[in-house]
Amino acid sequence: MLPVTRFLKAANVRLSLAGGRLDRLDPERDPETERRRLKAEVVEELIDLFMTVDSSTDPAVPRPHIANRSKFAQDFRFRESQGSTALEKGLAVPHVRSAQARQITLVMARSPEGVWYDAPDGQATRLFFGISAPPWEKEWYLPFWQWISQTFRSHADWLPEALLSAQTADEMIRLLAGLE
Repeated sequence: MLPVTRFLKAANVRLSLAGGRLDRLDPERDPETERRRLKAEVVEELIDLFMTVDSSTDPAVPRPHIANRSKFAQDFRFRESQGSTALEKGLAVPHVRSAQARQITLVMARSPEGVWYDAPDGQATRLFFGISAPPWEKEWYLPFWQWISQTFRSHADWLPEALLSAQTADEMIRLLAGLE
């Protein structure tokens, strides 16, 4: 069992993304350019979320979690340019190894309306589980990614809707804790 909720705290959850919403597509502009713009909005919000990570639960970890925002953002954008981290059925697992990350960190965000994130099924993405880690982190990075994808596959009939209808970040984390 992975201790997902040891790393994912309520302070690291964004209940509603502001950017990337499909209803903001400008019909007067090139659709592909507009989709890239919407995804870039979401990427910036996720980077900001990683920047606000609360590492206070581990006094051995220096603050802030990210040493240099500009360099971390460059690493995050580069990783996403290599291939979308969106999966199918409204889930994305943006993940990056960066020398700017001081420890492994999980964040979660949602968009009940759905945002454009270049999913392979062409559908809107509504749930994001972000993972950042330093390049040398070997213990949790891949197991977390695998846990997220397997858990969503195994519980696709109820988990996404339960997370989307949760009223608080604590409620979302309790749902995940029950699956650890």
